[in-house]
Amino acid sequence: MNCWMFPGQPLKFTPLPSGDANFQELASICRMRTGFDPFESEPESRGKGMSLHTGLQIHGTIMSLRKTRELLQSGAVPDIVAQHSMGIYPALAICGVISEGDALEMVALVGECMARIFKDEKYALGCAIGIEEPKLRSVISPHEVYFGNYNTSRHFLITGKKGDIEAAMEAAMGAGAFSVSIHNCDAPLHSPLMAEASGALKQIFSDYSYAAPHIPLMSHRGELLEHPEQIRAFLHDELLEPVFWEKSWHVLKKTGVDHFIEVGVGETLKKFNRWIESEQIAR
Repeated sequence: MNCWMFPGQPLKFTPLPSGDANFQELASICRMRTGFDPFESEPESRGKGMSLHTGLQIHGTIMSLRKTRELLQSGAVPDIVAQHSMGIYPALAICGVISEGDALEMVALVGECMARIFKDEKYALGCAIGIEEPKLRSVISPHEVYFGNYNTSRHFLITGKKGDIEAAMEAAMGAGAFSVSIHNCDAPLHSPLMAEASGALKQIFSDYSYAAPHIPLMSHRGELLEHPEQIRAFLHDELLEPVFWEKSWHVLKKTGVDHFIEVGVGETLKKFNRWIESEQIAR
């Protein structure tokens, strides 16, 4: 049983398959639906005033959609689809819930909404590797930060205001993490701080129609998304709640998945899977 995994926002723009017919068509859809031009020479100018992080979210989505087309044209078909964070939008498209154009437009609207509402504060993601959750939670608790991604038992993304993230990552390193890093972002994604944007996000998702998935779709909470209204609610709720990738992996394995294909930029989810598998063997 195979699973196609859709990753979230990449950290940087990657080379474009400019000669690829699928990418050319998707780029045209992207320009029409979002105003974002993947072919602009300078990444910051591709969105005509759009934030860098919104541009990266659209870039990740269009690359996932292009890879999806390539796989389907080769005759490959997923038995089940899984998603991580912003990977939900191209995942919905392959499952027939929304169109490719809707996926790109939705990502752009959500990104611009977050950038606008949280523009008066600097936010960041802190990545802590090599420290278990109880210890990490203990040392970062004095700071107003939140677990945004539970990727493996020793790989976490922490979200919050930049100053709080810097203090939390310093504490994590002092407590034994073998690696920490900080990445600027537009908003405190996957945390309760996103409640400020709740009403605007609900309005975005209410403007679209959703079909039931024709391929089983697993959320990053480890549940099947089966009904249009359930999906509409998830699109809002997942932006305010953590991503539980390790939990999803265990559910997928129990479902019978024995082969994972990452559909997007890089191999981040494959790496998480290898770490989780190695921990299972070690136990």
